[in-house]
Amino acid sequence: MKLAFVTKHPWMKTFSVALAFFLWFVVHEEQHIESSLNVRIQINNIPDSLMIAGTVDELIHLRVAGPRTRVKNIDQRFFKPYVLDLSDARKGVNSFSVYEEDFSIPRGTRISRISPQIIRVNLDEAEERKISVEPRFVGMLEEGYELEKYEVTPPFLRIKGPRSELAGVRSFPTEPINLVGRHNQFSDMYAVRNIRPKWVVDQRKVNVSVKIREQNISRILENVPVYLPVGTKHFRVEPASVMLKIQGPAGRVKTVAQEEFSILLDKAEVLRRSKKVRKFLNYRLPEIEREGVRITLIPKVVQVYVKK
Repeated sequence: MKLAFVTKHPWMKTFSVALAFFLWFVVHEEQHIESSLNVRIQINNIPDSLMIAGTVDELIHLRVAGPRTRVKNIDQRFFKPYVLDLSDARKGVNSFSVYEEDFSIPRGTRISRISPQIIRVNLDEAEERKISVEPRFVGMLEEGYELEKYEVTPPFLRIKGPRSELAGVRSFPTEPINLVGRHNQFSDMYAVRNIRPKWVVDQRKVNVSVKIREQNISRILENVPVYLPVGTKHFRVEPASVMLKIQGPAGRVKTVAQEEFSILLDKAEVLRRSKKVRKFLNYRLPEIEREGVRITLIPKVVQVYVKK
């Protein structure tokens, strides 16, 4: 009996299952859903004597509700930009209301939410000014180098903007200019910062030429050994080490300071002069010469003692 029930009228049963699936599909697709969309705001016809001050909403956020089959086919490309015509706008805050009727949407759908519903545009008198550009230096120069001078070309930018926004502007900084590792003059183009997007400016980059001067510095090297030559074991020298004072341009001084120094006394002179003294002799150390710097020994004279 059970098998006969299953096998009896198979086409009718198949049709019933297909019809049920179709009805489920139609009901599912006709379910109401909501979708979020953004519409770009386009501002036209700003009076020549006025400019936008502050910020203005750039997008209108919409929630569109309706049957799934219709809502799912709506995307950003469906909407044209929302145009604000400021031909009749005046100085101050101008308010514009946004309505559902302002948008064309497919039949059977509706706009359930608009944000913002009021767009406010603050207009101020346009003003032209020349504002100076100041380079923004970061990082420290190495010891012995200093920033001698700099030149900005052009030194001023011609700016057109709302009077209220330009009122407190005294100068514009450049992007950071790094001085680390700089030893010589350099020049490059740098972007000018803090210029608002809606301001009108003749250029947004300037050339900055920087001159760096090398200073004269001095450096002390301690514990430079003083040696007696071979064959003078009957003598000793005091002090056994001295200091070197190196003076000159920073780059040369640093190079010289990296050398290893030692001072060797002259054997012939020590033996010759020791014959005339009983205890010690004063020995003037030889000068050390390096091109471009001055080296001074401290002390300049050591004592060579005769051992008993």
